[in-house]
Amino acid sequence: MSKKIVVCDIDGILADFVGGVLTEYTKLTGEVVSREAVFHYDMARCLPRPALFTSFYSDPNVLRDLLPIDGAVEGLAKLKDAFDVWIVTARNPDDNRGVETSRWLERYFGWNLPVIYAKDKYSIFGDLLIDDSSKQANNFRIHHANAQIFTLANAYNGYENAKSFDQRFLSWRSMSNYIVKYYGEEEAENEEESDCLIDSIGNYFSKHTP
Repeated sequence: MSKKIVVCDIDGILADFVGGVLTEYTKLTGEVVSREAVFHYDMARCLPRPALFTSFYSDPNVLRDLLPIDGAVEGLAKLKDAFDVWIVTARNPDDNRGVETSRWLERYFGWNLPVIYAKDKYSIFGDLLIDDSSKQANNFRIHHANAQIFTLANAYNGYENAKSFDQRFLSWRSMSNYIVKYYGEEEAENEEESDCLIDSIGNYFSKHTP
């Protein structure tokens, strides 16, 4: 029996893109912007000096210096044991960004498989999608009606945007345990945290089954 396919995003899922951009922004301007202030997926709309965002996003050095989101390394390894995992990103691979992306994945995740560059994630088939963009989630569901779509909870994918996802999770550990337990071939750790989720309107609950 073939394994199910997990399509996994990079920025906002594996890489702490928001944290990296905010760090660079503070270095250049001396201004501190909190994560909670990043209420829109388009970060430029959340920064007092929005023009700086374009320079950050197009700078391979910024991408190179991003840190993994807490628990992502262990969580992705857990998914790889139970699923066929494809890394799919909307990043532009030109101007050395593709090289830095591959190097970053190998450095932190030991990932030596090809990275798929696709502006529209729905162009890639998957049984499950892990992505932080409500737009990507909505489009993926239109083209893959039976897919399950998950994300990590952020200010910009909460409230109305939360409806785009089947589940929003507090951590990579809870997300990977849940996905393996209910959709993989292996049984997840029997821990209370593994079932701790955020529902579509942002309320905490536990012991949920799909």
